[in-house]
This record gives sequence, structure tokens and C-alpha cells, in this order.
Amino acid sequence: MDQQDDVTVLLVESNDSLRRVVSASLEQIGVRVLEASSADSAQAILESENPEVLIVELDFPHEHNSKLIELFRKHKPEHKDAVVVITAQRPSNTWRQQYQPEATVYKPFDTRHLCLIITSLAHLSDRKREGISTYSGGNL
Repeated sequence: MDQQDDVTVLLVESNDSLRRVVSASLEQIGVRVLEASSADSAQAILESENPEVLIVELDFPHEHNSKLIELFRKHKPEHKDAVVVITAQRPSNTWRQQYQPEATVYKPFDTRHLCLIITSLAHLSDRKREGISTYSGGNL
């Protein structure tokens, strides 16, 4: 896979093991990964860093990660179409319409698929991103 040396991703995932596996997979393709285990730590990172892509877990206990999506798009309007949601749930159509993630990846998933999504997002920076849709299944 092509190296994505100039791409920085903010990965927001509460499960330490999953966060480490996803981070390592992305780093193997040359992506710089900023890790956050909570919405608060992710907000602090967004204030000091400029990630091109936000990967956010929808299933955070007691937290509203949809607010992170809003914050990412507000502070990074040039990357407003670069949001990937990881979830074990099936988000409602209302949620999808409101937050419009570029991709939704359902747990459990194959990290190679997520790497392909990030690669596609990195390569399609100036065009409307199409063809990156919902993925369900696979193994971690």
C-alpha cells in the first residue's frame, strides 16, 4: 500500500487494545496517528494539532462523540468530509443525516479495510469523496 506520510489521523477509541491495533495498522501504511481514549483528550488534541481525518468511536460510555464531529468540522473546515465512525451499533438514519460521516465501520472489523478508507480519504482531498460506504463484518 502507498505510504501516506503527510496524513495525520485523530483516533478516538475507548478500548485500549483496539486503539493500539488500529493505530499500529495505520502507522504501518505511514499515517501519523494521534490517539485519544476519551472525548476530553480528543478535544485537547484538536486544539493543538491539525489532523486531516477523525476516526471516532460512536459507542463511548457516557460521552457524546457526536460533539467531537461538530468540533472537528468547525475547527477543520478543510477536512469536513474526513470523518470515519467506528461502532458496534447501527446508527439511526437521523444520526447519519445530521453528522454525515464519510464512512461507518462496524465492529468487529478488518483493520485493512479501515486502512483502505484512510488511504482513499487521503487521495481524494479535493474531490467529492464517493464510493466509501458502510462496511460490516470481518475480523480484527
